[in-house]
Amino acid sequence: MICFPSRDSSSAKQGFTLAEVLITLGVIGIVAALTTPVLVSSYQKKVTVNQLKTAYSVISEAVERAKLDYNDELSLSDDIILNSWYHSPTFSKKYIDPYLNGVVQYKGREFK
Repeated sequence: MICFPSRDSSSAKQGFTLAEVLITLGVIGIVAALTTPVLVSSYQKKVTVNQLKTAYSVISEAVERAKLDYNDELSLSDDIILNSWYHSPTFSKKYIDPYLNGVVQYKGREFK
């Protein structure tokens, strides 16, 4: 008598069909495609915020150092510094720029 293996769950190999695997990969791909732009945008916003915080810190430190060194000469206040800095490049060159060591400054169309 010839015995064939039975088709019960204990002896049969279980697995996924090709269609099930492809559908699962398709769903994973769609979810990844939808979430990737959000993650990249969030990362870019965080980078920009950190760069602005760093720039603000460097400029604030330069202004504070200029106020300490030149307060007798000019009687500098925050309003004078901000107004003079925006309206007079020579003010910035003389009083602020010396404290911006190693900072790349934008001059016209190129960085110097």
